[in-house]
Amino acid sequence: MKKITSVILLTVFLLAVCSCGAVPDKDELSSALLSPYKATALINDGGDVYTADISLDEKGVLSLCISEPALLCGVSYGFTGDESYVVYNDLMIPLDEEKAAGRFSKGVLVWKDMLSPDGDYSVRSVADKQKKQYVMTDGKTEYRFDGDKKPVLIKNGDITITISDFRIKNDKASESIGADIESGA
Repeated sequence: MKKITSVILLTVFLLAVCSCGAVPDKDELSSALLSPYKATALINDGGDVYTADISLDEKGVLSLCISEPALLCGVSYGFTGDESYVVYNDLMIPLDEEKAAGRFSKGVLVWKDMLSPDGDYSVRSVADKQKKQYVMTDGKTEYRFDGDKKPVLIKNGDITITISDFRIKNDKASESIGADIESGA
């Protein structure tokens, strides 16, 4: 009887320990990029390097504002479900994605797709420099998330987006890190 009780307790303990280290599903991981957020990214696009501030607002508008190289500083791109546009100062120019797709094999249209995960992905857990990370991939694009399930890297071919200072809008835990995004304080 003591052996049976010991085996049951050991089994319950092992199940509890294993469930704590469970790998999140693709919906849980991709929700970070599909919910309102603000981030800074270093984008290596085939050897060309850009720095951009990226945000997704409550209305689903994805914005990329280039800060480096200096030649493109202040140029922003906006994407909604149906519209794409380029913004410089107060000038907004619509971007026809169908016409631009033939001219842009790389660039902001590909970055937009990489920042908007959609499809079937497999998820696994890995250790990178002794830190737990989750890798979500569809065989073409790889997303890496830290232990807090925030994106840190997106890779597709020779394009790599390294994300830093990722903050989910109204993320109470990150308010001590920087200014309140909502109020702009």
